[in-house]
Amino acid sequence: MSAFPPDWFDAVYRGEGPLGLPPWDVGTPQPAFVRLYERGELRSGRVLDAGCGTGDLALYLAGHVVEVVGCDLSPTAVELARRKAASRALPVRFEVADLTALTRFAGWFDAVVDCGALHVLDAPARHRYLRSLHEVSLRDATLHVLALSADAPRFGPEGLSREALATELTATGWRVRHTDKETLLERVPNEAVGRVLGATPGDLVEVPAWLVTATREPAAGG
Repeated sequence: MSAFPPDWFDAVYRGEGPLGLPPWDVGTPQPAFVRLYERGELRSGRVLDAGCGTGDLALYLAGHVVEVVGCDLSPTAVELARRKAASRALPVRFEVADLTALTRFAGWFDAVVDCGALHVLDAPARHRYLRSLHEVSLRDATLHVLALSADAPRFGPEGLSREALATELTATGWRVRHTDKETLLERVPNEAVGRVLGATPGDLVEVPAWLVTATREPAAGG
């Protein structure tokens, strides 16, 4: 399960609680994924944005001639994403879904992007999640995961090491192609977090992250 209660994310997207609005919802696609796309490393075809939030990455990709489906656990986030898509006349499909059980999309996707979903799950849920992504992906599909590094300041989910990411991915049917040092852009939500980061509430800050690119291996027995 998530490191947070099941309805925690929906409450944050409604602006409730000490964080105010979600610190990871910065109003633009994460720069790491923009750079990835501009380098030509994000495969075209049908793409799943797993943990899409309010849809900024999915809408960016859709605006660059990519067919995109965005899934998130939070109904509030999905509704906000749908409104953005409608206002921009972009044909992105957004769905409320349990990311660890995406059986309705079995064998759909040429590529998957994960912008900060993996690192909010505990170890058993990470395994189920990555297996779920494997099941919804086509043979030789590509997975791109942007996850907090273990070197990131501790003000939220615990980051992951390069070795831990490789182990998780290999155990769930993915072959790691490369792991690059990157940053995750977040908005400082309050003074307590600001003190940790040496920043002012509302500032955008870059925290250490890994961007992992992996290829789907065939399932056992075929």
